[in-house]
Amino acid sequence: MEDLFKRLTSGVDERPDKIQVAGREIIVERAAKGVAFFSFDFLCNQARGAMDYIAISKRFHTVFVKDIPQLDLNKKTQAKRFIVLIDALYEHRCKLICSAEARHDQIFKVDQKQLTIDADSQDLLDSLNPFGPGVSMFSGEEEVFQFARCVSRLTEMQSDVYLETNRSSDLS
Repeated sequence: MEDLFKRLTSGVDERPDKIQVAGREIIVERAAKGVAFFSFDFLCNQARGAMDYIAISKRFHTVFVKDIPQLDLNKKTQAKRFIVLIDALYEHRCKLICSAEARHDQIFKVDQKQLTIDADSQDLLDSLNPFGPGVSMFSGEEEVFQFARCVSRLTEMQSDVYLETNRSSDLS
């Protein structure tokens, strides 16, 4: 990843960058020529939201993310942040270069046991649920759908059509 970062930045000295988001600063420790380098920990293990990721995707045409772990429903917060990050990068046609513990189509690990709800818990959820019995926002099924959409986007982001998109002239 280091060699590719240097190649994409033409060996220009990297420098820290700052992005203002809603009165806060995101400090980008490594940036040059529209390319930024982050760790998964910095992007997804800290309090970040869609506005942060959109600001990053507007500022940089290529984003490096290192050390992405395999994610499951026990890491829901990090997984949701990662999904929002990918959504922002995808929607702004940013290129993503990353290192991960698993292949892109295996980043999300879903254990079917985590999706199973015992009868008593289901009865309680049904009684509290404004959508009616059997429809649960707590089952993990929504996350599984989001995982699948994210994997689809990660797959498309590797396609020639996506990678040939040049948006570097749009950067401020």
